[in-house]
Amino acid sequence: MLGIAKLGLQIELKESLSVKLFVETEIGNLEVPDSFEFPSDHFVIDGMWIPLDEYSLNLISNLFKSRKIYNGGKITSPDFLAFLNLANNQAIRVVYDSKLFEKLENVEISTRLPEGLALKPYPYQDLGIRWLTTMFDQECGSLLCDEMGLGKTLQAIGLMLHSYNSGAKRILLCTPSSLTLNWLREIKKIAPELEIHSYVGGARFLHPNEFDQLEVVQTTYDILVRDFTMFGSNEWDLLICDEAQMLKNHGSKRSEKVRQLRAKTKVLLTGTPVENSLKDLWNLVNIVYPGLMGTKEFFYNQIDDNPIDAARVGRAAAPLIKRRRVKDVLPDLPPMIEIDQEIETNPAFSSFYEELRTGRHPSTSGSIQLARITALRQFCCYPNLVAEDYPKVEDAKFNRLLELLDEISAVGEKVLIFASFTEPLNLIKRMVDLNYADSWCDIVDGRHDQEKRMDIIDAFQERSGFSVLVLNPDAAGKGLTITAANHVIHFNLPWNPATEAQATARVYRPGQKGEKVFVHRFFYSRTIEEVINQRLIFKEEIAEAAMHEPESQANSEFVRNALTISPIN
Repeated sequence: MLGIAKLGLQIELKESLSVKLFVETEIGNLEVPDSFEFPSDHFVIDGMWIPLDEYSLNLISNLFKSRKIYNGGKITSPDFLAFLNLANNQAIRVVYDSKLFEKLENVEISTRLPEGLALKPYPYQDLGIRWLTTMFDQECGSLLCDEMGLGKTLQAIGLMLHSYNSGAKRILLCTPSSLTLNWLREIKKIAPELEIHSYVGGARFLHPNEFDQLEVVQTTYDILVRDFTMFGSNEWDLLICDEAQMLKNHGSKRSEKVRQLRAKTKVLLTGTPVENSLKDLWNLVNIVYPGLMGTKEFFYNQIDDNPIDAARVGRAAAPLIKRRRVKDVLPDLPPMIEIDQEIETNPAFSSFYEELRTGRHPSTSGSIQLARITALRQFCCYPNLVAEDYPKVEDAKFNRLLELLDEISAVGEKVLIFASFTEPLNLIKRMVDLNYADSWCDIVDGRHDQEKRMDIIDAFQERSGFSVLVLNPDAAGKGLTITAANHVIHFNLPWNPATEAQATARVYRPGQKGEKVFVHRFFYSRTIEEVINQRLIFKEEIAEAAMHEPESQANSEFVRNALTISPIN
């Protein structure tokens, strides 16, 4: 009598890619018939045939037949993904080499770039375009997760051209509202013959029949949610979602609507597939290939944020992900030097901080933990944001900022300064205008529309000599190229390491001509900012582990730590 059987999959790579099936058994006797033929609906290993239960056997057999897979036959990425999906749903363990998909890529990947590209891609972008088009041709969704600055936009436009040229002309591009103009600029530059309808603002007022006639459509996540009736009534050949980390929350409206969209192929672009936890990656994979990594309930209950689980999740998601690092594919970029500027607090600062932390100050008295966390972050960015009664004493951060700007101005270079709150942005600009009379300085944040932002950035890029651009990381930390600067100063640290990395990547990307790129990170010692710095390191370790294969809220542990650390204890 047979014991418990586990179906496995073995991949062989010789002259062509082939698949063999095998079964692991925990107990039981396996009899080998003296003479037999291998039935197409049984699983064979080393001359032994293993019958599974009829239900599982029929499921797997039908899947293989539908994909025209047979013992010793060729297998493609979508075939294997379909098999993994079915196996996960049936609680069958699939065993395969973790490097399998690197080999699959070498066998399957397209050999030609789409016609119509007006810019010559870098070699790694060339490979990325051909990988995307290969997955698209097999109606398999994918995640392009190259690090920020490596040109995911160009690669996605290459995929759009391929789709359009191959007759799959119903293409939907979804972006954050802050990046619609930037995408239109890039499409005009990279694929000038590709006509795109920007379904935003006044251009939205179309009759459904007119909308149905559009081919390549660009819109924003907010409009997708608001006008979903228009989008959801169509079937799209290709859906591309930029800054897809915005879809990481499974319960959000934008994530829900993107999942509901009918599209033959869904492609997500993000440099930060793991922002807060491994659940982020499950949610993104579930959009492009539902079920591949199990159900939401199973994943949320079984997976913890630790390096071991992160590596497991990364291996499971690897078939759908293309991920390259700046240091690996752009060795000619100048070195990036990161400098932590740990700033000591003065007695007045420490005393007021303690009142805020303990809730003794009127502004935090009776407030909930997360509200107090926000107040402490604002206080560390600029004390008078929270404590109007804060004494008129020298601000240690602004003093250190002036020292740095003196050094940068002396060599006539350019700098980006990121701060999370509006008033510090204004104060920094006033300070620069006052102390550097002949310099250029402006602000980019949510107060400006897209056209104004682009005008300011263009002026900064074109100007020579010492110049300062002060930015909000949420409004200007994504999708923009500002390579005229080779200095970045993070005046305060965001909760999310991805926010900081995205902001830095505005500078550290192709086109950077400086001999070195300097990144300065300001934080006060023995305050919430030190805890944030530790948290960033921890989250980067998890993201690193999850991506090794291929600020909404802080979690409770870090909240507790943030409210216990004190500059006077």
